[in-house]
Amino acid sequence: MKSMSIQKQQGFSLVELLLVLGVIALIAIAAFIIYPSVQAGAQANTEASNATAIVAGVKNLFGAKGNYQGLTDAVACQAQVYPSTMVGGATTASTCALSANKPKSAWGEAVTLAVGAAPYNQFAIHYSKIPSATCTKLLSNIAANFDTVGTTAIGSTDIKASGQAPDPVAIATKCAAANPVTDLYFTSK
Repeated sequence: MKSMSIQKQQGFSLVELLLVLGVIALIAIAAFIIYPSVQAGAQANTEASNATAIVAGVKNLFGAKGNYQGLTDAVACQAQVYPSTMVGGATTASTCALSANKPKSAWGEAVTLAVGAAPYNQFAIHYSKIPSATCTKLLSNIAANFDTVGTTAIGSTDIKASGQAPDPVAIATKCAAANPVTDLYFTSK
């Protein structure tokens, strides 16, 4: 009588390997789809926080004066109005003047302050080159906290007029990927 020996299987079968590779591919695809949305939300939240801190800092700095005449990026930097993450930790005239320490948004573009015309009773935070995915989230988060919000100049009202709620249609239109906003002015009094 012949004896049959049973061999034990070693390793993984081709089907098992293909199944594992398929699961890894699905996870990778999901990460590439979800990551930009998560990143845009994080950028919008960071800038909402930064804008709130800037407004509070400017109002504290100029509150007793009654107007914002003399407000510049250099003054705001030296007075530590900008969150340190926006200016590379700069706090002196010489370090604030360095181009590496100019205020930057979470997406790495310029942020500046502008003062309205006489009687200098309003100022704006100007964001440039806003990514489309971040734009809608940022405007939805903080537009209601400002007197006006626009895309053309300080005091412009194409997104939010004084005393009005932000216009969701204008936000959606201005932030559309085919026509992204290049400038946003958040004006405060």
